[in-house]
Amino acid sequence: MAELTLQKVSAQMLVPVSDDDQLFVQQLKTGQVIRAEFRKTRNPHFHRKFFALLKLGFDHF
Repeated sequence: MAELTLQKVSAQMLVPVSDDDQLFVQQLKTGQVIRAEFRKTRNPHFHRKFFALLKLGFDHF
C-alpha cells in the first residue's frame, strides 16, 4: 500500500508533490484504476497552538 501526496493545480487536475509520488504515478499503467481515501492535512501551526493552549489550561488547573 502506498501513500501519495497530491496537490490540486486546476479545477480537475491533481499532481504528485514529491519525487516518490511521481515515481508511483509513472508506474501505473494507462487505464489502471486505483482506489484511495482522501484527507486534508492538518494545519501544523494550529495543531501546536491547540496543544500549547491545553498545556496552559492544565498548568493553571
